Amino acid sequence: RLLAPRDRAVLAAVESSAAPAGRAGGGRAAGASAPARKKRDAGPVPRRFISSEGLPILVGRDNQGNDHLTLHLSRSEDLWLHTEGFPGSHVVIRVQNRTGGIPRRTLIEAAQLAAYYSQARTHGKVAVSYTLRKYVRKPRKSPPGQVTITQVKTIVVSPDKSLVSKLAAPED
Repeated sequence: RLLAPRDRAVLAAVESSAAPAGRAGGGRAAGASAPARKKRDAGPVPRRFISSEGLPILVGRDNQGNDHLTLHLSRSEDLWLHTEGFPGSHVVIRVQNRTGGIPRRTLIEAAQLAAYYSQARTHGKVAVSYTLRKYVRKPRKSPPGQVTITQVKTIVVSPDKSLVSKLAAPED
C-alpha cells in the first residue's frame, strides 16, 4: 500500500525541523461525551515526557500499557516508535498540528526514550522504527504489546538516561 500524498508530507516533515504549531480545540470532538472519554482513558497510565520543543511524548510501561497507549490513547496522526529487534516500550509523540510536522530534535529524543525503555538500554547504538499510528495494527489473538507495522522509517540513536529526568513531565 502506498502512502497518500498527505501522509508522505507528514513523514517528510518529520525529517525537517519545522516548528510545532498549536491545535485549536485540543483535538477532541466537541460532542464527545464524558463516559466515552472516561472509557477511552481507563487503563494503565503511560510515562509522560515533554520534548525540548514542547510536544508530549508518551511511553508505555508494560505489555498491557503498550496496548492501551497504542490502541486507545494515541490518534491516527500521532507518531509511533519502537526499538527494532528488542522488546520494549511503545512510544507515541502527540502531533499537535499535522501540517507543522515533528521537529527532528523531538524525533531523536523520543527515539532515545524508546531505546532507553527497552532491552537495548545497554547497547551503544539502537535502531528505532517509527511510523504514523494509523499504520500500526494488532493481529487477531496476538498477545498484549504485539503489533505489526507498515510504512516504516528507521533512526539510529544511543539510549540516554539523562534524558529521562530532563524531559519528565510534572505529575498532575
